Amino acid sequence: QPLVVLLLRSGRFAGAVFQQDTCLHHTTSTRYTVRKGQGKAQSSQDAKRRPKSMGSQLRRAGEQALKEDIQQTLEQWKSILANAALILISAPKTMRATLFETHLDKKDSRIRNIPLDVGRPTMEATRIVQAAMMTVWVGPWEAPTSQGVLAEEEKALASPPKSNQSGNGVQSDSATQEPNSDKTAEILPLTDLHLAARDGN
Repeated sequence: QPLVVLLLRSGRFAGAVFQQDTCLHHTTSTRYTVRKGQGKAQSSQDAKRRPKSMGSQLRRAGEQALKEDIQQTLEQWKSILANAALILISAPKTMRATLFETHLDKKDSRIRNIPLDVGRPTMEATRIVQAAMMTVWVGPWEAPTSQGVLAEEEKALASPPKSNQSGNGVQSDSATQEPNSDKTAEILPLTDLHLAARDGN
């Protein structure tokens, strides 16, 4: 069964279909939707106020064209999506609805959010996602425990300070001074949280 990767950002879309490590289909689309120097899509600006400049109209047209590109791709891949083993998706919350307008269902158990920062949607990005999400690393694993760390801390707190002696065997004034009670560490009993961390729970 194939694996589908769909990446969406403002003005950019990339999709690919993989059979194991082989890319069977791929597509990318780039549209002018982001305001220069602002870093935001035109739709985000329209949510606050709706400018009527020529640039804003071009960006709105670019957003609409990008949606049409996505829907056209999903339509062409309709049979692939129906038989896919997994569908990996990366899209901002404000743009996710674009992917679920027609051929994808939010409740589909095969859909997985990509827990990676994929950056700009490109063909290379889809390959990186496929390799990262479908690779399993097997090796020795040891349960994390703070027992060793706590033991070292308790040992350090319990050991008496070393006396500072001069060359003639007489202790210096700094060594004979009484310890500052404010700086004296107190060994507190371990809480339930410390015990659970020590036991690896």
